[in-house]
Amino acid sequence: MFAQDYSEFIRDVTIPDGSLIEANETFTKIWEVRNAGGVLWKDRSLTRLGDNQGFGLITSPRHVNIPDTLPGQKVLIEVELKAPESRGTYQATWKMTFADGRLCFPDRYKYGLFVVINVP
Repeated sequence: MFAQDYSEFIRDVTIPDGSLIEANETFTKIWEVRNAGGVLWKDRSLTRLGDNQGFGLITSPRHVNIPDTLPGQKVLIEVELKAPESRGTYQATWKMTFADGRLCFPDRYKYGLFVVINVP
């Protein structure tokens, strides 16, 4: 981690928290994030925390590449997801990592980026 390395969540572009998604439906979550620090984001990913597939879970890839992002630049981060087959409320969480898998902000941003859906 670099002393001047920061991110800023801007908005959920798609799928606001609590969205209704049908069972087994595939959907795309997009977040807008800004490089709020003074270093280039290069070779970074969002890494899913916990299991990324299985019964009662939102299915997703383990990693989502983040485009190289200059300081001050905004970026859209997109992930393809699949809703679980059972009704309920579900959450999946990601955190930014370096290419070697280390967390970019281990002492900041406790909650990372997440999606919360309701399956009716």
